[in-house]
Amino acid sequence: MAWVSPRWAWSLAGLALVGAGYLWAARAARTEPPGPEPSAPVRLEAEETRLVVRHQGTPQVDLQARRVEVSPDLMSATLEDVRRAVVFREGQEFLYVKAGRIRLNRQTQNFVATGGVEVTSPKGDWLRAPELVYHNDRAVLSFPRGVEFQLGNTRARVRSLRYFVKQDVVEMEGGVDLQLDTRPLPSPSPAVRP
Repeated sequence: MAWVSPRWAWSLAGLALVGAGYLWAARAARTEPPGPEPSAPVRLEAEETRLVVRHQGTPQVDLQARRVEVSPDLMSATLEDVRRAVVFREGQEFLYVKAGRIRLNRQTQNFVATGGVEVTSPKGDWLRAPELVYHNDRAVLSFPRGVEFQLGNTRARVRSLRYFVKQDVVEMEGGVDLQLDTRPLPSPSPAVRP
């Protein structure tokens, strides 16, 4: 097992804001049909969707997806072909996310992203994985089916990775292939003899 403190992985938790914002917007847009209740539940769907989630006027997430579907009870959303999700930090673009599908549970704020998950930063850092899982109650991002990433000149490929957001700690297990760039580290001092 290896521990690393990444520079930007914690911001992936910001993706939970995407679903929460979309569900809020969907609830505001939902209107009850006149007359008797329909026999089938109302299904909310949108094609070529763009959603911007803001907090006190500052953008948090700007999401573009080919298709979004919200469950009839408004408790979950499925976003298909997420072409670009921009996660902001202090009002600046911080991370860019792509995924084939993101499924969010509004009640728990947990989400699962699958289908060629890609995360990049404006500085050139990147992460690729087949699946990303976020557990809000524990504030843990995990990559149970492997992940490959580059932070600066450090690269890694791992079979399983968990990021504990509150502790800012990463655990890597199984076939860890880590290539560290040690050039910026100072050389050890020669031993001083008494």
